[in-house]
Amino acid sequence: MDIGDLHGEQVDQLAREIASPITGAQICRAAERTNTKDLDDKAGWSKEDRLASYLANVNRSGEVGEVLSILIEKLDLGRNDSLAGEIDDILIGSPYTLQHNGERYELATRTPEDVSELKDEHSSLIEEAAPLLTQARLKRASHLLAEGDYDNAIHDCRRALENLTVDTNYGSALADLDQAGIIEGNDWDEPIDWQALKFPYNYCSNVGSHGGSEAPEATAKRAELAYIYTQEAIVFLLRVAEKESLPESWDI
Repeated sequence: MDIGDLHGEQVDQLAREIASPITGAQICRAAERTNTKDLDDKAGWSKEDRLASYLANVNRSGEVGEVLSILIEKLDLGRNDSLAGEIDDILIGSPYTLQHNGERYELATRTPEDVSELKDEHSSLIEEAAPLLTQARLKRASHLLAEGDYDNAIHDCRRALENLTVDTNYGSALADLDQAGIIEGNDWDEPIDWQALKFPYNYCSNVGSHGGSEAPEATAKRAELAYIYTQEAIVFLLRVAEKESLPESWDI
C-alpha cells in the first residue's frame, strides 16, 4: 500500500529522472537541510537506487515535500528545461507541481482549487477525445456507483478500458505500445508505464462477481478505487495519443 504524498511509481520515476543530473553531494545536502540523514541509506546503492530509497523513506515519513523542494532547487531548472516538464508530468495526481518563479522552476503545493481544476481538465479531455463507448461506460459506472451497484460499476470500468481498443483486447494493445517504444515496457522488475496502465484492468477483472467465486467482494471503496484508477489510466493514454501515432490496435 502506498503511504505518503506520492505513490510508488511516482517515487521511482522521479528517482530515474533526477538521478543523472543530481549529484551525491546535493542529495547529502538535502538530507542535512531537512534533518533526514538517517533516511538516506547510501551503502551499496547506485545513485538512482539510493535516491529511490531515500525518496520512498521521506515520503513515508511525511517530509518528501521539503526534500523535493531542495532537490528541485539544486537542479536549477530554467524555463526551457525539458526535465521540468518530465518532473511535472510525474507529479500529476500528487499535492505538488512545478512553477516558474521568473528565474527557475521551484516546487509548489497544489491548492484545493488546483486539484479541482485538474479533475475538471481530466473529465474534459475524456469527453473530447475518448471513444464514445468508453465515455458511455464511464458515465454508467459513475451512475452505478451512486446507486450502490458496485459490482457492475467495476465491470463497466473494465469495459471502458477495453473500448479504447479496436478489438477490446486491452492487454494486447498495451503490448503493442510497448513494442512500438511509446511506453516503457512490461518488465515486472520495474514499476513502469505498462504496469501502471495494466493495473486498473487487472483490478477490475479480479474484484466482484466478474472475478470468479474467490474474488473479493465489490464494495464501495473498491468500486471507487477502480473508477479513479480507470479514469486516470484513460487520461494518460489520451495524452500519449496527443503526442504519438498509436498502433492500429487502438481506437484513440
